[in-house]
Formats: sequence, C-alpha cells, structure tokens
Amino acid sequence: MVKLSGGRGLNCIQPVSKLFQAPRLPALPAEVDPLVWLRHEPQQVFRRRVDAAGRIKLDLKRYYVGKAFRGQYITVHLNASEAKLVLLLEGQIIKDIPVRSWSTEPMPFSAYVQQIKEQARAEHRLRTLQERQQRVRALSSP
Repeated sequence: MVKLSGGRGLNCIQPVSKLFQAPRLPALPAEVDPLVWLRHEPQQVFRRRVDAAGRIKLDLKRYYVGKAFRGQYITVHLNASEAKLVLLLEGQIIKDIPVRSWSTEPMPFSAYVQQIKEQARAEHRLRTLQERQQRVRALSSP
C-alpha cells in the first residue's frame, strides 16, 4: 500500500515522484567575466580614510592615494563604465585608479571558483583576526 501525501506542495502525489519532477537548473558557464559586477553596481560611492602609508583599502585591496593625504577622509566613486575608481577630496578629483581584479578578461569557471574560494578564506581570516583583537581590547581595558 502506497501512502500519498496530503501536503499542499505535493498535491497528493508520492514524495518520490515529486522529487523527480524538480526543474532543471541552467548549466554552469564555461567562462566567467570577473568584472561583470560593475554592470550591477554602476555608481557606488565609498568614504575611506587614507592610512599612514598613503593608501586606502577597498574590498581587501589597497590603492595608493599619496602620502600628502594621510589621515584624511576621501570619497571614492566607482565609474563602472570605465572600471575606474575616482578619488575626490572636498569635491576635487585627486586621482583616477583602475579597479583591481583577478583578470580583465573572461576566465575559466574552475579558475574563478578557486579565486572566490581564496577570497572567502582571506575575508574569514580577517574577520576572525578583528574579532580576536576586539576581545583582547575588551579584556585589557579597565
């Protein structure tokens, strides 16, 4: 005797039968464009503080601005159409810098997956380090 499920999602069909009716997912691409995200974020704006070495940090990447701007906050506009970062201080353009990427050309899907796995590990290590430093500061402060 086969028991039918009375659940709404199965509409009185055996669960095994419904499982095999699952929709097919699209095939994975052979190549991936690592700069495709620029099309989805065309006009992002960031505010960053220039460090002692004259650099800013954006998405785990460092960009050199200049030692003359140490300690100052600058505005970073993403110019997606040209894949550039436009750096401004008090409304004046300081510099145009190309967006750093693993590749400017499409890359094989397997290589892309390897790159994003490495980036995820790096972000996890950074987050863990920051949490550890925060705990140490909390314990050492009076």
